[in-house]
Amino acid sequence: MRKTVAAALILLCMAVPASAKVYKAADIPGTVREKVAGGVGNLDCRYAVASGAASADAALQVIGMLKLEPGCSIGVHKHAANEETYVFISGTGIYTDTDGKTYEVGPGDMTVTSKGESHGLANNGKTPLVWVGVIAQK
Repeated sequence: MRKTVAAALILLCMAVPASAKVYKAADIPGTVREKVAGGVGNLDCRYAVASGAASADAALQVIGMLKLEPGCSIGVHKHAANEETYVFISGTGIYTDTDGKTYEVGPGDMTVTSKGESHGLANNGKTPLVWVGVIAQK
């Protein structure tokens, strides 16, 4: 039953663009992405709107709850056609901006990567780094 519900939610997210909905944490299927943008380790993802699921004209293209374990990272990568925002919930990390400058980030901090800019993220702490990531475009 649980696998059927998870499969239905995946299909729903793929077929329907984001709208006013509630996504219950227990019902959002998880996925693991390895070595994102040349990073280290795995990125655990729970997407309310997964990449490719929204219509091309929707401003909100991706939204998810993301997690990096200690020592894991997302490599520095460029956002050529969209913008990305992170809102950190728990843990600590090192955010790298488009100029290569680094910033320590933690709960309550937010980052914005504008169209044409680059960024990366590494978990430098002893607990998982958890955040909400949103990708939007015009």
